[in-house]
Amino acid sequence: MKNKLQEQAIDRKLEIVSRYGGRNLSKMLKISHPAVSKWKVIPALRAYQIAKFGDFNAEYIRPDLPQGYGEVFQVLEKIGKGTMPTSLVNFN
Repeated sequence: MKNKLQEQAIDRKLEIVSRYGGRNLSKMLKISHPAVSKWKVIPALRAYQIAKFGDFNAEYIRPDLPQGYGEVFQVLEKIGKGTMPTSLVNFN
């Protein structure tokens, strides 16, 4: 059974994909449209990347994850000079 925060994460995925459009969002993230279509919730790394667009913060996109999880990606981004494999940090 899903808890309230998980349900919110599902709703936020729908909200964000509706806001940007699935194809446009996939282009913005430089991933395939089918990848976006497969999401039940927005993966943690993608939530962080979407937050960088400026319309939503990462905690709003994924309320089911620990508060401040986006800071982990900021550190990894600095260490990796802007590139990091998605398998490095997987909160899903």
